[in-house]
Amino acid sequence: MPAVIKGTENDGSGDRVLRIHFPDKSDSNDNFEEIGWNEFLEEFDSNKHTLLHNPNGNLDKLVNRD
Repeated sequence: MPAVIKGTENDGSGDRVLRIHFPDKSDSNDNFEEIGWNEFLEEFDSNKHTLLHNPNGNLDKLVNRD
């Protein structure tokens, strides 16, 4: 599910921390706010993110393209 970490929009930068959240694999569901895929992808593109995928594990990260 596309999500943001609650409270990160108030850090002064105006940007929210994006996550692809798997609620059934998390103990901290209260920290995430579900958003729609369109909103997620708009922020993903405007913040110049890319997905860093590890094919040998389950640690994928959203990182800045720059």
